[in-house]
Amino acid sequence: MIPFLGFLPDVDEHTQGVITDCTMLLPTLRGYKGAPSVIVETPALAAACRGATYVVKLDNTTRLFAGAQTKLYEYVSSAWSDVSRVGDYTGSSDSAWRFAQFGDVTIAANKIDAMQKSVSTGAFSDLAGAPKALVVETVGGFVMVANYNDGTDTPDGIYWCAFEDYTDWTASVATQAGKLRKYDTPGEFRALKRLGQYVVAYKEGSMYLGVNNGPPTLWGFQLISGEIGTYTQEAVVSIETAHFYIGTNDIYMFDGSRPLSIGDGVREWFFTDFSVDFAYKIRGAHDKRNSLVYWYYPSVASTGNLDSCIVFNYKSRKWGRANRSIEVCLEYLTGAMTYADFQTKYPTYDVIPSVDYGSPFWNAATPNMAVFDATHVLGTLTGASLTSSLTSGAIGDDMQYTMLSRVQSRFINDPTSATMTNYYRMTDGASYTTDATIPMSAGRFDVMREARWHKVKTEYVGDVEVSGQSYVLMPGGYE
Repeated sequence: MIPFLGFLPDVDEHTQGVITDCTMLLPTLRGYKGAPSVIVETPALAAACRGATYVVKLDNTTRLFAGAQTKLYEYVSSAWSDVSRVGDYTGSSDSAWRFAQFGDVTIAANKIDAMQKSVSTGAFSDLAGAPKALVVETVGGFVMVANYNDGTDTPDGIYWCAFEDYTDWTASVATQAGKLRKYDTPGEFRALKRLGQYVVAYKEGSMYLGVNNGPPTLWGFQLISGEIGTYTQEAVVSIETAHFYIGTNDIYMFDGSRPLSIGDGVREWFFTDFSVDFAYKIRGAHDKRNSLVYWYYPSVASTGNLDSCIVFNYKSRKWGRANRSIEVCLEYLTGAMTYADFQTKYPTYDVIPSVDYGSPFWNAATPNMAVFDATHVLGTLTGASLTSSLTSGAIGDDMQYTMLSRVQSRFINDPTSATMTNYYRMTDGASYTTDATIPMSAGRFDVMREARWHKVKTEYVGDVEVSGQSYVLMPGGYE
């Protein structure tokens, strides 16, 4: 049995164990599994979602917010409640809402409208004295923003409130409120993310590490790279101990020391498939339970909508894909499930996820990946896998023709059914010819094809986890 090296479309396809293509397939510690389907959690928003957050207050109670261009909503009593300020918002055709939690206070920003606050409960209102800002974060007792407008548009600026007082934005060494500009590298700030006690500020082509030095110098920002940055706030995914982010020519991890490339094997493929014209629309999120980082992005085949997704397992260091059309993604905490919930979410046996009945998934609050789909409905990625596939690398021999007679998958979890299509070519560099599609029987696929090189695409129905494949090859009759 040849274990899968992973989805590595940039690698020579003759490399043993490489997956050259896949659909709805996620990397695990043991191999690959079918991506889950969406289980609906809420009714639709009245308009397209422009940002969402799930916050936990100091007493461990929670709130779920979503923003549209002109409205902010909170999910209360199984419905979306309008919690916009009086007069609503202006926004723009491309504006996004970004949220941060400061104790019991939820703060929202879009740079077009005044920064918003909701204190513990109730509707939002203008945060007096605060600048408008593109991005907002909380770190070490401060609310911090970047790319702000305090009456003067300052795209290369960073601004923070007084220590432990989100209402005070008057610069003062005594209160530790302050602001600065970073114009030693060009461009505006695109992202601002906490990293432990530090904060990282990203431009498109550079990044800075922010450290609180205390009075009188306050926050200082050290240049980490003058060549590596990111496109947008949501392209940076925090797992608390590190950031994973899409750069302008690679994919990186940053743990506070230096950015490290994690894009080997997928980089060229990704930046060919990804539409740079709509790079600001990238949306990423952390699936903590499965050690996965998702990035939804617009492909070159799209018109700007988020239609594609690449997924990284930071423990196995492997890549997968899970394309679906979405507006926003986030981590969402689902509560303990009642019998009525179970009937509503899983009306048929086929859509029940492959999770042990003794798992905390059923009886405890669990963080799960969630998405707003193209119809503005929020759903969690907790349903059973529907269909998935993987395509092998080249199978054969440089020196002779071979007869492929059998392919067998090493299943950790058997699918409901599966089919395999084999492809073949007689010389290196030639296009593959499509051969037969064969149903799985007794866990294997029997085929008869003589060629110099073979490739197989295996398509699965239902929950599946697979760690590798075996191929039965015999010397052919030609050289």
